[in-house]
Amino acid sequence: MFEPPSFLVVEDNEGLNYLIQKALQRAGFKTVGVQKGSEAIDRIRKNPNYILLLDYKLPDMNGTVLLEYLEGMGIKVPFVILTGQGDEKVAVEMMKLGARDYLIKSTNFLEILPQVAHRLIDKLSSEEELKNAVQEKEKSEQRYRLLLESMSDGVFVLSPDWRVLIANSAASDFFNLPIDKLLKSSIKNLLPSGSGDKCLSELDEALKTHQSTSVICKFDFGKGQDEYFEIKIYPVPEGLLCISTKISGRVEMEN
Repeated sequence: MFEPPSFLVVEDNEGLNYLIQKALQRAGFKTVGVQKGSEAIDRIRKNPNYILLLDYKLPDMNGTVLLEYLEGMGIKVPFVILTGQGDEKVAVEMMKLGARDYLIKSTNFLEILPQVAHRLIDKLSSEEELKNAVQEKEKSEQRYRLLLESMSDGVFVLSPDWRVLIANSAASDFFNLPIDKLLKSSIKNLLPSGSGDKCLSELDEALKTHQSTSVICKFDFGKGQDEYFEIKIYPVPEGLLCISTKISGRVEMEN
C-alpha cells in the first residue's frame, strides 16, 4: 500500500514556512521545515523519502544548485517549486528539470497548496501501483519461463495469424530450429508439407471453434528419421497453446 511521503518545506522565510506547513498539516499531510538548502540536503541524505516543496531563492543556494547536489549523490526526489510573482520563467525552467508542479507565491497560494499536494500524491500513488504491477508482471514472466523450460514437452503459443509467440527449448528441439529463428516464424512454414497438413487443419479448426483438441502426426524435420508426436491444442487469449509430446515408442508398442 502506498504510504505518502512527508513534505519537506524548504523556505527561508520562517513565518511563511510555518504557514505552509500548517496548510499542509490541516489537509492531512506530514511536514518538516528547513530554511536553507544545505539543511534540506542533510535531511534528504539521511532519508530520501520526502516530497520537496522548494523555494527557488534560498540564502545559501538556489533551487537548481540544490537539485544538482542531490543528483550528484544519486538521489532523485519529487519536488514542487515555489517562486515569487514575476519569476514565471524560473518556474518553467524548473518544470523542464523535472518539477512535478509549481506555485507562484500570490495572495491565495496557501489556499491552492492542498489541492496541488493532493494531486501530486494521487499521481505518485498511481506511479507506484504501475511500478509494482510491472515488477509483478516481470516476476510472473520469469516464473512462467522457468516453468516452460522445466517441461520436457515442446510448448509453443501461436498467434491468430499463425506466428510463434512463445516457445521453450523443447519446442526448439521439436522444430529443429534455434529459438531466435523459431519465434515470429509462421507455423505454416515450419511444418513439413504433406505430413503437416493434418496438424494445420486441426489448428485452423481450433482457432475457428475455440475448442481444445489433439492430433497425432508423423514428422521428420530434417533429422533423417520420422517421429510420431501428439500435439495438444488449447485456445488461449493470445491464440493457441500447443504442447507436443513424442509418442513414437507408444505407437510402436500399439502396432
